[in-house]
Amino acid sequence: MTRDAANAAHQWPARELLTDKHQGLASALDPHLLEAYWRTDYRVSASEPVIMRIGTRSAAMDGLLTTQDARFALFVTAWNPRSRPLSVLENAARQAELIRGLQARNARWLNALGAHETGEWPAEESVFILDPTVLMADRLMTEWDQNAVVWVEHGKPPALVLHPRFRRAAMPRVF
Repeated sequence: MTRDAANAAHQWPARELLTDKHQGLASALDPHLLEAYWRTDYRVSASEPVIMRIGTRSAAMDGLLTTQDARFALFVTAWNPRSRPLSVLENAARQAELIRGLQARNARWLNALGAHETGEWPAEESVFILDPTVLMADRLMTEWDQNAVVWVEHGKPPALVLHPRFRRAAMPRVF
């Protein structure tokens, strides 16, 4: 793969990377859910745990990516599809299956946890995938029925990326 092709595999159109709460308001996704995603601490387990927030650049996150020799990362979970609560047992089984799939793809990842800042939503086990592609992100959102994921690029603030069904719904129609 050429360098340009490799970069293209990791590039989202700017309009699809939400780093500001108001960017997502045109989405078909419930605005209360969008707000909850912004109020979540995305915690990555590393030798020094790193907490990130959507829209807030972090030197610690850049350092983590550097030490992991990664330029991009993806924060995703298999818990609570479409933000509908499942039992701990159901969620644990889904998360284990997600990890088996990552192992089959020979993906590199770190354990992670998504926790709402107030604790009103139970923390969700997650993974922080190193150097994923855009296609992988969309496939995982679709496979695990997740409304969104968090995309990270070295040197930039983490961004929320909505499931393709919400991105299509937000696109203006041209006739």
